[in-house]
Amino acid sequence: MATAPNQAALYRLLGDRHAMHIDPDAARAAGQPRPFLHGLCSMAGATLPLARAAGAHPAGLVRLEGRFAAPVFPGDHLTARAWESAGMEPPEPGTAPAELRFELLGGGRSVVSGGRAGFSV
Repeated sequence: MATAPNQAALYRLLGDRHAMHIDPDAARAAGQPRPFLHGLCSMAGATLPLARAAGAHPAGLVRLEGRFAAPVFPGDHLTARAWESAGMEPPEPGTAPAELRFELLGGGRSVVSGGRAGFSV
């Protein structure tokens, strides 16, 4: 999934006003080379490919969690790797698995680790 160069500015419209996501000086003060995406923005963006992988509708999302492992910069390309949770019973034909584990990768590193996404079936 691609992130847009202006995605951090657009995400501010949801009410998160942390300057480090838009102001280069504030980002440098936070130890980053330039403004970076809000963690929830990158993780929430993964729900679309995860829903497709699960055979579910994105609106069926009932659980989303993960560990922010590295920054994502506007314009970065992310890859979601997903697998069914261990110990799950196989889903009935035509239904989606209740939960997927996932990791988001960007720039050759994990940016969200230990992810779990649950969808209503």
